[in-house]
Amino acid sequence: MQTNPAEGNNQNPNPKTDSNNLASFAGLPYSQQKTDSEGGNSSPEIQELDITAAEEQSQQEARWDIAAERIWKSGNAIDYIVNSIHRFHVGDNTAITAMLLSYAATRILNGDGIHISLSGSAGTGKSHSATTTADHLPQSGYIDARISNKALFYHDIQPRTVLIFDDQELNEEIQEVIKIASSNWTHSAKYLTVSNQKPVERTLPPMCPFWVIKANLTGDEQVLDRQLVLWTDESDEQRAAVQMAIFRKALNPDAAEDRGTVEISRRIWKHVPVNAIVKIPYADAIQCDIMMDPRNIKLFIGIIQAIALMHGPDRQTKPEVINPNPNPDGASDTQQRADAAEITATFQDFAEACRLINPLLQNKGGSQRLKLSRTASNLLDSLVAAGESREYSFGELRHLTKMSAALISQALYGRQDTATNGLLALCPALEVVTNTIKTDNGNGTITQKSVIWNNNLYGIWRGGRSIFYLRDDVLRDAIGEMRTEEEREKLDKINQELLSREHATDADTAPAE
Repeated sequence: MQTNPAEGNNQNPNPKTDSNNLASFAGLPYSQQKTDSEGGNSSPEIQELDITAAEEQSQQEARWDIAAERIWKSGNAIDYIVNSIHRFHVGDNTAITAMLLSYAATRILNGDGIHISLSGSAGTGKSHSATTTADHLPQSGYIDARISNKALFYHDIQPRTVLIFDDQELNEEIQEVIKIASSNWTHSAKYLTVSNQKPVERTLPPMCPFWVIKANLTGDEQVLDRQLVLWTDESDEQRAAVQMAIFRKALNPDAAEDRGTVEISRRIWKHVPVNAIVKIPYADAIQCDIMMDPRNIKLFIGIIQAIALMHGPDRQTKPEVINPNPNPDGASDTQQRADAAEITATFQDFAEACRLINPLLQNKGGSQRLKLSRTASNLLDSLVAAGESREYSFGELRHLTKMSAALISQALYGRQDTATNGLLALCPALEVVTNTIKTDNGNGTITQKSVIWNNNLYGIWRGGRSIFYLRDDVLRDAIGEMRTEEEREKLDKINQELLSREHATDADTAPAE
């Protein structure tokens, strides 16, 4: 999927121009029309205006429906929705794309789902990116509210509903629910309790992805293993873009907010098969490090499947069968699979999935393999950049990393309240020791903690081919089968970038002779 070169624009002062550009995906002119009428007056003139407004609204909705269908058939659904989101939210392209694929994965019967963990510093747009993305889903497709572990089982939650945990601590009970729901993705999670001294069985419906949005990583290792671990963009370029968006909004506060692209995006989902079986014919040629976590492999497969599904009818080998008289109690698993659309993933889908997950596996934009917070990753980067194995006092670490003592402590020790491990529990290259030091006058002693850093041991721990790639012979076939020269060059470039980056990483982290 293409990324937006401008990385979005928050409250563009000329939204109508943006709408025209986005509507060109469908080959339609986009006409912004005012549809709200001033109620409360029953005069003939006002009644006529009301009828006119209703007609205009009906015509507008018809245009949105036509645009959504054409965009779906073009295979550009994800590109269109991402670009629409960027009209309201600046940057975070990877996180936004991942969240859309997470929802798309709820339609795939032979998948394992895609859960999201998005973390970042205060004020970096975590919540806004999630709510803006959810706004582009069907209105019944998500729940954004504070949710207790019991409420998950007692509320009428429908299957395939995104559950957004925004700035909410995951207590032990909720973490257990996430583990059960993700391990039994296509089946309901059961909860046995007692009501009026009688046994009661409650269920959480199947195929409900969790989006956990928090300043710090939250959840134990088993929870994080089941999620795509993403960070918000905190680069200087991102901060500058956000500031510019704020200034533009202040410059033109009366600019009308054109939500036509949001309405089109919501309607696109009506065309996505509700039940799909996605086949990856080259799956046995996908390569990765022998130590790759199997859950990361399943997530990668799920990303390929979701991308293939969202590329529209071009990937379908059999359309979905819509039952005109559905069973009110729900179709059986066998019937669902028999009626499901059949999708075949292409090499292009593989290449797009690599572009999303491989940087996360290398601690760029997230930490899929090591499950590190951004703070912990920055601390390690600073120690690696220093280039030597040695002992650091905490004062020297503050100077080296430009972090506060509290942040360094959190990176090293983790957070007990969220069961999140720190670097001391994850990385064998770090050790904290306590030294006894004589006072300046020699009449006493004090204790002082310091950190021992082993650069060679870090290279061993960090090493390994932490990317997905294709076996050489299949890669040659893949390049040859691309439909256009541009696609062939893109896949070749992706693989060359990945391999060169991995070789560079191996060289940087290799133990010294």
